Amino acid sequence: SASAGALSFLLTERLGIQSHMAYRGMIGRAENKALAQYLGYPLQPLTDAESDGTLPAILVDTQPGAGNNRLPLGSTLIAVIDHHPWG
Repeated sequence: SASAGALSFLLTERLGIQSHMAYRGMIGRAENKALAQYLGYPLQPLTDAESDGTLPAILVDTQPGAGNNRLPLGSTLIAVIDHHPWG
């Protein structure tokens, strides 16, 4: 998402923290597919091998247990940034 891109930019460029934008599941909505294509697919699919929960995570435009989100068990969740009501 654009929000994840902005957060990644701020973490890397302003704070010097290496970050990656990743997702599990699918990019289903047409506007999200178009944005990913326009930006050159900066989102990388997160494989089961990479999602062992050892890296800290920030969820953007989603929250634990909601929709198309499969946060690995035991992940260190740093923050949740979402405009939807907490569910």
